[in-house]
Amino acid sequence: LRTVEDALGRSDRSDLGRMPKDARDAAGRTLPRQVELTARGIAEILARDNVDMAQGALSLWNRCVAEAAAKVNTGAETAERAIHRAVRRMMREGISTIAYRDAETGRQTVVNRIDVAVRRHVRTQIAQDGMRRTLDVCGGAGIRLVEVSSHGGARPSHAKWQGRVYSLDGDVEIDGVRYRDFYRETGYGKVDGLGGANCRHSFGPWIPGTPRMYSPNPGHPSGLPSDEVYRLTQGQRRRERDIRQTKRELAGAQLIADKDASMANIAEVEKLKAKLRGQQEGMRRYIEEANRKGKAAVLQRSPNREWAGDMPRIRKTDASRRTMREFMDGDGVRRALKARGMDKNDARLALSAELEAEGIPEQSWRYLSGGRQRSLFKKAVNSGAISQPMGAGRKRAEAHAKRYYEELANRDRASTIAKIAEASGMDATEAERAFMHLFVEEHDLADGHRKFDPDYYMAQSIQRLIDTGRPLPHDLVLFRHEALEARYMAEGMTQGQAHDKANELYNYQKMLKEWIDGKEAA
Repeated sequence: LRTVEDALGRSDRSDLGRMPKDARDAAGRTLPRQVELTARGIAEILARDNVDMAQGALSLWNRCVAEAAAKVNTGAETAERAIHRAVRRMMREGISTIAYRDAETGRQTVVNRIDVAVRRHVRTQIAQDGMRRTLDVCGGAGIRLVEVSSHGGARPSHAKWQGRVYSLDGDVEIDGVRYRDFYRETGYGKVDGLGGANCRHSFGPWIPGTPRMYSPNPGHPSGLPSDEVYRLTQGQRRRERDIRQTKRELAGAQLIADKDASMANIAEVEKLKAKLRGQQEGMRRYIEEANRKGKAAVLQRSPNREWAGDMPRIRKTDASRRTMREFMDGDGVRRALKARGMDKNDARLALSAELEAEGIPEQSWRYLSGGRQRSLFKKAVNSGAISQPMGAGRKRAEAHAKRYYEELANRDRASTIAKIAEASGMDATEAERAFMHLFVEEHDLADGHRKFDPDYYMAQSIQRLIDTGRPLPHDLVLFRHEALEARYMAEGMTQGQAHDKANELYNYQKMLKEWIDGKEAA
């Protein structure tokens, strides 16, 4: 650990180096007062009364930020270590955000994440302790002028007073030069002024006739205008906030997935991991592009500013990260479809139906392992929606439907009707009426008196309904439509009239089309 003397020495070197020897000796003798000044700064934290929290949480907040500032100022810990320790302690106690309020009105003004609030408070307090020390040094040495630092890319409201000399005793004139009041011009002591929240400026003693250290309009090493540097810096800060937010969301999603490893929860973790990777890659590109704008670097990556508290262990997954399209375009799928004489579009629809039956959203496909993807594909093409070879073109689809209709005709009729009734939630009499109407009876159709032609999509629906037990919504209305159509025809309607009338309650074709359109769009 660094000693207290080392820590205070670093704070004083800049100030004392500007003074004549007698003033430097006088100021140096005040060094032990830094402990008192740090205590005064901590007292100011406690006296602000602008944090809107329950008393217990407020006490913990005050202790954490005060202890962190004291440890840094005495050299016991680095700033980052003290900040991390304070954040961890508060998060263990369940405090993740800090709400601020107007001390006069009592109204809540803003809410910050705990890591953001602690970092700002501790770093601001450290800077303010140094400034209090500077004022103490100036008072002890009888110096009443101070020079404010300057840097390229300062926020516009601070750029107007940076790099200038001010008086600690109000407006004064010395040797014909007028110096304005330090407190009024810089807003020192206010949250948006010199030494306030996120302010990087400082000030030091200045004696007339000695060289100036700063310029009101400092050039940035990159050669870019100050407002451009500020804009680029703020762009980095915005991206840092986004990265921290995604890390918090990822931490929460991982905790949920650890308790419930459902596909939806795992997919959420993978989605957030991908989002975080994209944001981090975006940050790298942003910094690289910004640094190419000038003759020297403008931005630098700061991992500490992207820290959002300790993360839970993010488990590695075996997600393939292949989209459905990428999977279907793969060589393995092409070979499998060729061997079976299948069309890729039909296989794609069958796979979609299989996922829906398994309760897996298609958006989660990329989060499945390669083995799980292949297993679902094999299941889809070998059962359910595609139980027999079919493929490119209408002829193969019609052949598949014809074979399945013939297979149904050869099954035990009573058993088949019982399955239809159970799966569709229909009365057995209505299920038999639908079966006979669709597969057995002949009808006066537009081109003659005959049975209905086998239909490929109806064959798929029936297979899912009575063979696999994983029906889709439109499958469930198929036999209800047919039963109602048969009843209307028995009452004297033509098949076309009965079909249209039945569609008013059970529109199988509309639901089928919506499903197909949705799958093709996906």
